[in-house]
Amino acid sequence: QQEISHKSGEGITLSNISKIYIACGDYETALNLLKQALVIQQEIGDKSGQGTTLNNISQIYDAHDDYETALNYLNQSLAIKQKIGDKSGESTALNNISLIFKARGDYEIALNYLNQSLSIQQEIGNIAGLCTININIGLLQWQNEQEKEAFVSWAAAYTIAKQTGYAQALEALEVLAEQLALPGGLEGWETVLANLDKDGDDS
Repeated sequence: QQEISHKSGEGITLSNISKIYIACGDYETALNLLKQALVIQQEIGDKSGQGTTLNNISQIYDAHDDYETALNYLNQSLAIKQKIGDKSGESTALNNISLIFKARGDYEIALNYLNQSLSIQQEIGNIAGLCTININIGLLQWQNEQEKEAFVSWAAAYTIAKQTGYAQALEALEVLAEQLALPGGLEGWETVLANLDKDGDDS
């Protein structure tokens, strides 16, 4: 791709190579490759690629607990995704920004970003995104000692995942059920749903 001056392909390949170094824990090399990709994407005006690469760079700084730098890259990514109308990318950036604030203990701000992300996922009908965001909202609510609200969010994720057969979310919820000591794995979420329905009827 370098030989034929295929800049777009070069940027994509650099990003893909960086994923291997991230998987191996070599963040420094991965960061160097992503920054090379970003320069190319800026040079050719690839806004979508820039937004994705900025998001990926942010995750490396996040892994090093450098939240300020991570947030800076995420805000740049968010601005680009909003400008080009990439709803899925916008939602991803909002979700990742929420995780930064969660790590810093700013639960109210984190929840605000997650709710924005959830609204977008509902708008575009992204099943995977709806499950992921609802699970993340539940985890945040649980940490904030909002236990009932957390179960409502997780039950919403379970309902969507069950109806659509989304295996990845069901696996995550099964692990969560074990951590919460719910009886019967995924069957525990059926009990949660029944109890929530009962509470709703009683009110």
